[in-house]
Amino acid sequence: MSTMSKKFSANLRIDAAGLFACAVLTFAAYLAGAEPLVRRHDQAIDTAEQLSRERQRHQELLASNRDLKNRVTTIEQGVAKADITLQPARLVNQRIAALTALAVEAGLEVQSINTTALVPGQRYSQVPIHMIANGSYQTSAAFLHRLRAKCHDVSVTGFDVSDNLSETQPTFSVDLVWYVLPTSK
Repeated sequence: MSTMSKKFSANLRIDAAGLFACAVLTFAAYLAGAEPLVRRHDQAIDTAEQLSRERQRHQELLASNRDLKNRVTTIEQGVAKADITLQPARLVNQRIAALTALAVEAGLEVQSINTTALVPGQRYSQVPIHMIANGSYQTSAAFLHRLRAKCHDVSVTGFDVSDNLSETQPTFSVDLVWYVLPTSK
């Protein structure tokens, strides 16, 4: 071999060793410093995106809260204007008599009116009432209209008009709730 080729071969080994050392040092520097920085940067981006989503949700909740407060205010103003005076639950027989008279005025033939247990509450208590009567759709609708006009402390929770072939008129079934003064403890 010529001296030139020996020198080239020796330089090649030294260059290869230098390249290997540079690669190892670069990899070590990446593991020691750059890789944790990249990981923290990715975490910071994820956290910023999550913060943005949470801020958006916060804004939506604030808007919803404002809307609900406005609705509550409107309802409270409506209740104040309505001036509904609740009665004590012990007057249930008078209420049943008034509901029966209202149904008869509308043209219904009352079959039964039953109440169930009082449902106590802080602001008001509830007396569930179930009524079954015979009458046409028109008389049932007339009863519901009169009920709404005359009994502001009663609400309809459900009703059904069904045609029974053995009866001369359809059967009208209605579930009501009568709101009464809260029961004392």
